[in-house]
Amino acid sequence: MWPFKSKPLLDADTAHWHVSNFCWLLRNLARTPMFTDTRLILPAPGFFDTGGATGHAQAEAIFDRVRTYAGMGDWPAELVSDVETYERNTDLVQATSRHTPLGLFMADTDNMVRIAYAPRLLKTPANLIATLAHELAHYVVHSIHDTLPCGPAEEEFLTDQTACFLGFGVFMANNVLAFEQWRDDGTGTQGWSTSRSGYLPEADLVFNLALFLTAKDLPADDAMKYLKPHLAGHLKTALRDAETYKAELAEAIATAF
Repeated sequence: MWPFKSKPLLDADTAHWHVSNFCWLLRNLARTPMFTDTRLILPAPGFFDTGGATGHAQAEAIFDRVRTYAGMGDWPAELVSDVETYERNTDLVQATSRHTPLGLFMADTDNMVRIAYAPRLLKTPANLIATLAHELAHYVVHSIHDTLPCGPAEEEFLTDQTACFLGFGVFMANNVLAFEQWRDDGTGTQGWSTSRSGYLPEADLVFNLALFLTAKDLPADDAMKYLKPHLAGHLKTALRDAETYKAELAEAIATAF
């Protein structure tokens, strides 16, 4: 017999932090459409048909699908473009922005929720979907009347987790890192550039995807099919690790508010 045990995807303390937060979400949301009606959302045909729409109309069509899949179809929210304009508006209460924000969740004094996105995301719809899922997750977290399971500095990480909880784990993990080839015809130079979105690392998002699949007792085949190859390998490990916490997840569901 091989003498070494397989190494877990995350260290024990990090895994426990994620499980505690995920159980907090279950205790607050397991009896709502955000758990009972959600499913695994995939970058597959039929999930995000936009009827040929372009520009902001395309973003609105995608936003409507994201909101519906998240069990938030009747939640009032307005989608706006030009995120940098809204980021400069100090009259709004908004989530902490990234250095170069892809999206913003904003609630004004009249309880009107606006979600802004960077128009450049229209070139990469999968990244737009992940961004909108994250911003809607802010909406969910802010709606829960319970003490947060983490400190304010960790709220963005909890928000990434919540997007996975809503079924968008494949999108969240796949779109953490983006590689793009560039060429400058003026100088005759070319190369590759990288960009990062979201807050949690890939492995942590895959672990939360595994918690989602385990909590909802869903098969992992489709997730494996649509994850990047190295992330599919991570998911195999994460699913094994998640079995350790299956009883804890089940108890959180059983005792949900």
